[in-house]
Amino acid sequence: DIIMSLTVGKLTDHEVITLARHYQVPEDTSPDMNVLIAQAHEQLKKNTFENFERLTATCVYQDREKKKVLPSKDIRRLCKSSRLPLTDDLLGSILSGFEDSKEQINYESFFCALNWRMNPMPELEAPSYMKE
Repeated sequence: DIIMSLTVGKLTDHEVITLARHYQVPEDTSPDMNVLIAQAHEQLKKNTFENFERLTATCVYQDREKKKVLPSKDIRRLCKSSRLPLTDDLLGSILSGFEDSKEQINYESFFCALNWRMNPMPELEAPSYMKE
């Protein structure tokens, strides 16, 4: 209504719709953490990755203050150096879901969530419209 009153009806319906789409409030497009972890489990199973105890032990060794948290960048570096078979995007999304306000991650809960043997997630199912 404001746009129509300002333009005195000089905009077509199509132009109004285009403006509305451009200035709309963006939707939260971040996927659910359970979906991300299920995708990670799928990739980890496919590559039979099971070195979670070693990863946790390395984190304990690096955690000099024994707070059970490490910076996100350190855990990312550890995952990459250990050849954790996850894509950068997936790893980054999961790491950001576990970060606290100081960009620290509780490494025990992080690797516990990724451990597909100890904490299995239900298999991902295709949406019903995709099955037909």
